[in-house]
Amino acid sequence: MLPHAADDISRDGKSLILAYDHGLEHGP
Repeated sequence: MLPHAADDISRDGKSLILAYDHGLEHGP
């Protein structure tokens, strides 16, 4: 596995977490 692949996965995961938190803040 290439090092940058792990970085991409981590970044995508953080984006999902941020989007989820944003959704909780503002409701449906």
